[in-house]
Amino acid sequence: MFEKVKEISKLFVACGVVLYLFGFISLTSYFARFGIVSFDVVNSRFIIAGFFSFLAITLVLLIVWRLYKDVSLKKIYDVEGWSDRFQSYFTFWSLIWGASYALSLFFDLGKYISPAKEESLTFKPWFGNYDFIGYFIDGFNLKLGGGSNFIIKFAIYAFSYSLIAFLVLVLIFIIQDNVPRRKKEPLSADEVKKEEIQENPKAEKKLLTPLYLLRCSIETLILCVLASIAYYSYLKLKVSLFDFNSFNSHQTLTPNLVFAWFYVTILTTYFFLNFYLPKDGLSLDIFKSFGSVNSLNSLQLTFQHIFIPIIGALILFGQIIFPRIPFSIGGGEPREVEVKMKQELPLSKERHLFLIGESSQFVFVVGKDGDSSSAFQISKDEIVYIQTRKRKE
Repeated sequence: MFEKVKEISKLFVACGVVLYLFGFISLTSYFARFGIVSFDVVNSRFIIAGFFSFLAITLVLLIVWRLYKDVSLKKIYDVEGWSDRFQSYFTFWSLIWGASYALSLFFDLGKYISPAKEESLTFKPWFGNYDFIGYFIDGFNLKLGGGSNFIIKFAIYAFSYSLIAFLVLVLIFIIQDNVPRRKKEPLSADEVKKEEIQENPKAEKKLLTPLYLLRCSIETLILCVLASIAYYSYLKLKVSLFDFNSFNSHQTLTPNLVFAWFYVTILTTYFFLNFYLPKDGLSLDIFKSFGSVNSLNSLQLTFQHIFIPIIGALILFGQIIFPRIPFSIGGGEPREVEVKMKQELPLSKERHLFLIGESSQFVFVVGKDGDSSSAFQISKDEIVYIQTRKRKE
């Protein structure tokens, strides 16, 4: 029992160190874009930033593990397993899109949303003027208080369309059952040849059949599309680097930007695993045991293999993704503030100040004064107060 508790405590300590290290790299790379250096050893924001980057890197490792397991660079254009390989390409693309949207939705939880109007609590048809079912249900005048009127109408509305969808599916099944089926005819010589190729896939490559050439062409097209997406994602990241020009407009974290970061990080890690592994290769067990109590040695081995791409991914995360995460959930999104100081900053009255972070002794502020911009490390002893939000009538 004591040994198990000891192992669990080691795991918690290791996770804490990883979160702190990830957060330190992300925040330092973010502040470095403005020439700001923080020498804080203890900063709780490192843990928060580390959680965001750790969550993203964990998704990267899971997708890389799937790609590394299913697709080998040495077996591209190989006849054996071509259908599984094509499916892996589609799965790879789908997983990245899914992870991008999931992460974007998670970060959107911290966005400031204005209260909705009272009119939104009134039942309205979804499909506009042609939604006859909705307008028919809306015509009933139910004299009920609270939200009962809305709930009853919307329940009838949803049930009506569910019933329509069910009837359409039943109709499709009835039509399929009544369609006469063709009797199986004897196989032709070409069909017999195709069956022989399916039983012996290597024969297809030797014969250079049109089917094999077609498969090679399709796979080449898929690889060209994937390469084009990679190049576009690289350019997207270069354009989206957060710096002084980013304060000219409101910067939001879009799924496309998250996708670009995921795509470049995953491909870099994947190619690194394929070309820069030790002679004994990489055991997939290190991914399967990731996060278990007895995985400290496996975790150390994992980061030995992918240390360089992970560090690069954390730097890009700090310079591109983290500055766009809403500050309300601990992200690095700049917020416009008013700073009252004992001695005013050398800026005009038309300046705009943006708070990007703080340490135990300093507050980090970026000032926009017309076309010029400056970054300041302001001592907290010199600050009287900071006004963070102002209501506009």
